[in-house]
Amino acid sequence: ILGGSLYYYFPSKRDLFIEVHRRALTRAVTGIEAAIAGKSDPWERFEAAIMAHMTIYLDPTSLTQPLMSDSSAMMSDMRGELIKDRDSFERIYRRLVDELPLPSRINRTVYRLFVLSQLNSVANWYRPG
Repeated sequence: ILGGSLYYYFPSKRDLFIEVHRRALTRAVTGIEAAIAGKSDPWERFEAAIMAHMTIYLDPTSLTQPLMSDSSAMMSDMRGELIKDRDSFERIYRRLVDELPLPSRINRTVYRLFVLSQLNSVANWYRPG
């Protein structure tokens, strides 16, 4: 389609970016939820979520990794809408970490944020094999 035709569906580049971001996160949420469905052991669920997350991020056709890495968008007027979508994504990990039998000395929020930061930068550190 012609570039200008996009504006028939989206009033601006901003709206297009938000919609692509939302769909990428929805796809990630769906993939992670499918990976953990049917598992009852908290560690198995957590590992399945991590593996699904990495698979999504490392998929060369996925838009998730480039969108999640765009810090400039988070500094713009889109921040409120993007955070709303990311919060729904993070709720999965909040629930999974809350279910883990972690020692009481471990701060679950710090643990969750650490895991997510590592997963969200997987393209920078992971090498097959």
